[in-house]
Amino acid sequence: MNYLTSAFMGLALSLYCGSALAGDSLTFSAIQDSDNTEICALVLNQAYHRLGIKVTITPYPAKRSLFHANEGLADGELFRIKGMEKKYKNLIRVPVAINQLDAMVMTKSVDFKVTGWSSISPYKSAIRRGVKFSEQGTKGLRRALYNSNLDLGRILLETNDIDLSIIARLNGLQTMLELGDGNQLHFLEPALAAYPLYHYLHKKHADLVPKLVSVLNEMTKNGDIKKIRAKYIARTYEQ
Repeated sequence: MNYLTSAFMGLALSLYCGSALAGDSLTFSAIQDSDNTEICALVLNQAYHRLGIKVTITPYPAKRSLFHANEGLADGELFRIKGMEKKYKNLIRVPVAINQLDAMVMTKSVDFKVTGWSSISPYKSAIRRGVKFSEQGTKGLRRALYNSNLDLGRILLETNDIDLSIIARLNGLQTMLELGDGNQLHFLEPALAAYPLYHYLHKKHADLVPKLVSVLNEMTKNGDIKKIRAKYIARTYEQ
């Protein structure tokens, strides 16, 4: 057995050696370049702090992030919509919402009444690869996949091949800011759908779920989660 093989086996053993205790740290994979990642990180840093556990967030492309969490290469997934545990069998959903995602139509030129996912069927959509709410919502419809939120904005500005992009509201706001003034991108209201967002733990940390539920229920009850989200939005977009 060479050194690299030995080191890899040691890492694998450490990843599957059981749940965290107070004073330990956990690493969660998360979708890179997402405002919802920032908000959920703030919420969970506070929640885990109350359990005496330090949290580290490692961002990845959306699809790879779920792979890392499911394979135990991370201790869980920072946030996703409900239902990921049906496909990713090693993940356990912590059943208290830590944020909310509004699925928005972002466009430059088309205009129509938004009445749910079926209302975008006449149009070709751009979605971000690995983002499950938009993959599920546009299944069976005309769509093209891109690798970043900025790509979802740029394709609308640079070509006429795509009619609209599907993006989370906060990520869309950030994209419009980054693309600069006068880019002509805007949302069509109302949202296509609203999704509660949940934290997922790898099954090796199953014993942490009831402890987190207790902490997150208290943070919901006293308004801490709403305050964290509102403070982030005000600091980022309402200056």
